[in-house]
Amino acid sequence: MKEKSEAEVVSRTAKPDGGYGWIVCCGTFIVNFVVFGIHNSFGVVYVNLLDDLDLGEMQTGKRSWCELP
Repeated sequence: MKEKSEAEVVSRTAKPDGGYGWIVCCGTFIVNFVVFGIHNSFGVVYVNLLDDLDLGEMQTGKRSWCELP
C-alpha cells in the first residue's frame, strides 16, 4: 500500500478560497449602505416627522431616536 505524503493530504483537504466569505462581505456592504444612508438623510426625514406628528421638536426627537436604528 502506498503512503501519501503530507503535501498530498494537505492539498486535498484544504478549503478553496472564496465561498461564503464574499456573500458575507456583500451583505455587510448592503447593510452599511442602508444604515448610513438613513443616518445621513435624517435631517430631511426630521422635517417631515415634525409636520406629520404635530409634536414639538423635543418630543419628535425622542420618538424618532427610539424608532430609527
